[in-house]
Amino acid sequence: MEITDRRAGDVAVSYADVSKAKELLGWEASADLQHECAVTAGALRCKIQTAYNRLCRESAETGSHRKEYI
Repeated sequence: MEITDRRAGDVAVSYADVSKAKELLGWEASADLQHECAVTAGALRCKIQTAYNRLCRESAETGSHRKEYI
């Protein structure tokens, strides 16, 4: 993964008020933002750890010590 600058047309910041969705559709979020951020962070940690383990295993098998982006 590589983090780069925003592209032309990318939204810098986005906020939403879902009160109209609740009013018109009866929709409410099933989880709060803090919970969802924690779930996402956990998934990313797992993905990074898996990639790191794979690179270590490949390095040990081949004897190479290459660096690459995950």
